Amino acid sequence: MDSLYSIVVGGINSLAAHERSALRPIFGAILAIKTLCNLQVDGDLHHPLYHKSEDEQFEIHAPLTYFSHVLDEFRPQCRGHISETLLLKYLILPLCKNMESLELPVESAPLQEMGDHDWSQLRSLKLYGFPPSATALGCPLLGTLVRMPHLRSLSLQFHVPPSGDVEPIWPPKWADAPFPWPELEELFITNPIPEDGLWSRLPPTLRTLSMREWPPRWDHDHFRERVRDDEEKQSEYQARDTALSTAALCRILRQCRLPSLTSLGLGYTVYSGDGELVTYVGSAFPLLRVLGLYRLPIHGSECQSTDALTGLARQLLPLRFLHTLIMHVDQTEKSIAGLMDWCMVGGWEPQRLDFVTDVFERELPSIRQMAILLTDEYDSSSSTVT
Repeated sequence: MDSLYSIVVGGINSLAAHERSALRPIFGAILAIKTLCNLQVDGDLHHPLYHKSEDEQFEIHAPLTYFSHVLDEFRPQCRGHISETLLLKYLILPLCKNMESLELPVESAPLQEMGDHDWSQLRSLKLYGFPPSATALGCPLLGTLVRMPHLRSLSLQFHVPPSGDVEPIWPPKWADAPFPWPELEELFITNPIPEDGLWSRLPPTLRTLSMREWPPRWDHDHFRERVRDDEEKQSEYQARDTALSTAALCRILRQCRLPSLTSLGLGYTVYSGDGELVTYVGSAFPLLRVLGLYRLPIHGSECQSTDALTGLARQLLPLRFLHTLIMHVDQTEKSIAGLMDWCMVGGWEPQRLDFVTDVFERELPSIRQMAILLTDEYDSSSSTVT
């Protein structure tokens, strides 16, 4: 145990309520390991019997620099447990000066207390789930993240709240506040809105920007296919139309001044074509090497015809350094998950997608790799075009 560097704790969700009393001594023993730097916890951390802060405190000897709390991305509604928030509070706050990477479900993250501490070594922060409103939090989310001066990667993978109202990351009342992350290089924002004051303040150091809905539509389809025999879960996991139009997304990009951007991911709905969006991308971000077009066609046959894809490829010609293109391909009158089952069970050949890659190979000779997303973005159909 003296040389243990990394631990992954799993199987917590299988514990019965009365068995969760073991969580505290387990974490107490883990945090006593003097060489432990990385800790990942998979599953709920709440304990229905513990709600007193003094019961959750730990004597920490581990020099943790990385902590990740992983939950199901497809939880259908906001969750939050006082005991889980307390546990996270007394686990991560004492380590704020050492922490370099942090991943937390936003519903149970101790956000208010995090805003009272200096995170001088933090380089990567990921918050995910259903964000609390500024009213519930007592301040905008931004106010809890300002004391992270060396942050280089920020990922806010948020669901749309049940109300449907998405709050800006940078609200109007913060118009005179300085940008808190001058070294930021990577930014992942879900469900962006053009009225957010964040876009015009992004630093020129930014290299990677991704803006799209979350969870992705193809993930919704894939998950609902897995629970197709459970009507209750089917109704809980309905996908919501939250992707922006091409015009709205273009309004956002026109506010950005990112001369060094090399990777861009965009999620949007397409009615008949990509409009001025892709043309603007080709002119505004000439150093792009990786481009993700997470298109959600409303009329699939029109948007994904050979002519439409040829026009799209030609709009990307100004991107001389582009070598990787990621694109979502939908199928008319078939769910994406259903298509995958049909491909695998019915013997449908993946070459049917060659008409997509052939277009880009012909029109964009600089492309070395193209990934076509059909379901989960980590389980895609990929084709290399050289």
